[in-house]
Amino acid sequence: MALRLVFAGTPEFAATILEHLLEAGVRPLRVLTQPDRPQGRGRKLTASPVKRLAMAAGIEVQQPSTLNRHKPEGEIALASILAEPFDVLLVAAYGLMIPRSLLEHPRFGAVNVHASLLPRWRGAAPVEYAIMANDKTTGVTLMQMDVGLDTGPVLISRAWPISVSATGPALTAELAELGGRLLVELLPNMDRLQAQSQNEAQATHAPKLRAGDAIIDWSRSATAIHNQVRALTNRLTAETTLLADSTAIRLRILESEILAIPTTQSAGTILESSAREVIPVACGEGVIGLQRIQLNIGKGLPLSAAEARNGFGKLLAPGRVLGEMAR
Repeated sequence: MALRLVFAGTPEFAATILEHLLEAGVRPLRVLTQPDRPQGRGRKLTASPVKRLAMAAGIEVQQPSTLNRHKPEGEIALASILAEPFDVLLVAAYGLMIPRSLLEHPRFGAVNVHASLLPRWRGAAPVEYAIMANDKTTGVTLMQMDVGLDTGPVLISRAWPISVSATGPALTAELAELGGRLLVELLPNMDRLQAQSQNEAQATHAPKLRAGDAIIDWSRSATAIHNQVRALTNRLTAETTLLADSTAIRLRILESEILAIPTTQSAGTILESSAREVIPVACGEGVIGLQRIQLNIGKGLPLSAAEARNGFGKLLAPGRVLGEMAR
């Protein structure tokens, strides 16, 4: 069954899914993606991964900043999209609210590719929350969209294991590949699938990540902190503070591991260690080893534990306490 499609997505996750469609010979009529954003030190306007892929494929790209019909730009964008008949709207991490008029316009409605096994982890950051919750399994759900936040009935889902070393970006990339394959599998059967309602009693939520989500609470367990570090890799990046002459220095933790070291030291205390490859820190329960960090002093570059000790030995000496704030 040949379908007339419109695709809506923005980041690399969505671009991977669009790439799977194109490789399968499925070409959207047009692509919706968010406007170009300033990035990098030069704050140069940069196209989204979806826009770059769509333009390379010669597909029409539309970039409204809103689809709210009560705003002039949203009204114009909606009128343009709704003027054309099509069979299904495919959505993957688009980032804009989609109004009911657009959800109900296509013959088969709108299908969202969501990176969790709904109803677990509804919201903007399902991958990060799954890792931080120490989930062993996640997956991808293709859902018939309604006006709620990831509340629509499920068309198909597929489980995926979370490895003990998985980071947020790595797991997101794995789920994008899975989602692309699943979507290609689903599309020829759109007219035969029976959607199943979600169990509201099992719903959990993964809201948009905020700056406070990156702050480490050293009273938590080493496992919880390690999961926070790997979940937020290349996103917010887990961070703490370290006092130097009454000044709070920001210390970002880029990579970590859980250490089998007994300790009676207070949470946040840097411990003695003969190993140069990690900086051990006591937690509320257990010990975490900092493998790579970044300090907002000096050149501010990412450093291995050995490099950090060589350059900032006194600052990172055993007995120093992480998480203290300047008075």
